[in-house]
Amino acid sequence: SIIDSDMYENFIPIVYKYNIPTANIVIEIKEDRIKDTQALKRFISRYKKRGFIIAIDDFGTGYSSFDRLEFIQPDIVKVDRSIIYNVHNNFINSEILSAISNMCHQIGSIVLAEGVENSLEVLSCMKKDIDIFQGFWFAKPSSEISDMQTKHISKFIDNIGNVYKENTKNEMQKKQALLRKTQDLSNRVLEILKKYTINDLEVIDEIFLVNDKLEAIYLINYEDGVQVGRTFISAAEKYLYKPTKEGHNHSLRDYYFITKDSTRGDYLGNRYISKASGNMCRTYASKVRLQDNCYIVCLDILD
Repeated sequence: SIIDSDMYENFIPIVYKYNIPTANIVIEIKEDRIKDTQALKRFISRYKKRGFIIAIDDFGTGYSSFDRLEFIQPDIVKVDRSIIYNVHNNFINSEILSAISNMCHQIGSIVLAEGVENSLEVLSCMKKDIDIFQGFWFAKPSSEISDMQTKHISKFIDNIGNVYKENTKNEMQKKQALLRKTQDLSNRVLEILKKYTINDLEVIDEIFLVNDKLEAIYLINYEDGVQVGRTFISAAEKYLYKPTKEGHNHSLRDYYFITKDSTRGDYLGNRYISKASGNMCRTYASKVRLQDNCYIVCLDILD
């Protein structure tokens, strides 16, 4: 192993002999082969002082652990293929990849997606700000790359960039259409609520009949973010999932403070798994005045 001191003493002179800039050499740490953490720490310290680039390989699987990021402080984190595979159709892995990407960028590491094999994987990774891609979709490993291959890869990169731009544009249009649809649903719900008090059980069935995608409704006090009344929910109760109750504090949630501070007065969140039902949904929040009091009404809508 290169972690051994003898290998270290032999490797450095070779680099200097051939005048290879250390910043051009990436040393990959494969954690499944490392048993001695202290030796790893000494190794990292030595090579970082010399200016080598340090990468963690196969991150997110096997022996790879988050605690080692603290002392390795890698320049590059290579996300394992098991997370990248079919990520566009796997919500859990998609969220894991988002978390890894966000965390790595916060600590100053570049993120590399290993083993991309189709354009949908690439596009999904691009949405999560992945920096570098490695995989057969671009080219298979080769000791030499011809000018024709280089042009072919460049064309692939240009094409995927154009597709990404077009997809981003389409997604923005879809989100705007979804927002308009949700605003219309909210207006219909509010027209019903204005006839009653929020705790009037007779109105609840009428509200949920407005749209079969409407799963939950709750009101938040505009001033402090505390829930007023219980959550009205149409979903069947599931073990471990419970809707929030009267007095629950929502003041730190984005649907509260963004709605409160925005000039438009509403907010449409991203998809998430509801803690009230376990179903995939989005939260739409809007400022509203009911019975001469100001609230923020929240609608959980199945996605």
